[in-house]
Amino acid sequence: MNATPASSRAETEKAKQHLVHRFAFELLREKSPPLYDALPWYDWDFSIVTRRFRLWRTRLLLYGEGMSVTLAGCRRTAGVCVLEPLEATARYIESKGRLENVKRLRVIRTTLEQIPLKPGSVDLALVGPSLGKNPEPALAELERVARNILLLCLRPGAESPDDNRLRNHGFIPDQVRSGRTGATRPCWWRLSDSLD
Repeated sequence: MNATPASSRAETEKAKQHLVHRFAFELLREKSPPLYDALPWYDWDFSIVTRRFRLWRTRLLLYGEGMSVTLAGCRRTAGVCVLEPLEATARYIESKGRLENVKRLRVIRTTLEQIPLKPGSVDLALVGPSLGKNPEPALAELERVARNILLLCLRPGAESPDDNRLRNHGFIPDQVRSGRTGATRPCWWRLSDSLD
């Protein structure tokens, strides 16, 4: 009889739970964007952005978890571009943008690896948190189009980007507060030398 050590069983169980949760969140996001959008941890404290940037002159790029919730804070920006590869979620974001009265909203059906924007055309990219299976092309594209980047890890249990990789790309760690619970979650800034 082959006995599995307790630590190995615990690690296996933890990996299974992580996989189940990840699949459940992806399924919810694809099949029911409004329910996915209503998850409490996506209501984050947008003042982490407004303390550093004047929104009326800031062009934003949004991608990933919690970004449709972020639209409410983007009403008075210089423009908002949302990257969304899923058709149902893209339509939901367009609809929500109209309801939230977000001016200059553009939803592009693509991923981080191929951003169809000009170099330096975005003042701040807000990304939550996945950089995909191969993060280097995603980081390269973000660095190409955005002067500043904020990576957010809002969902408890979500896979965070690799700290060492982020440090190598000039990111510094920070914390963002949940709007509903007040709990803090990790985030990472990559800021240009000159913030207007």
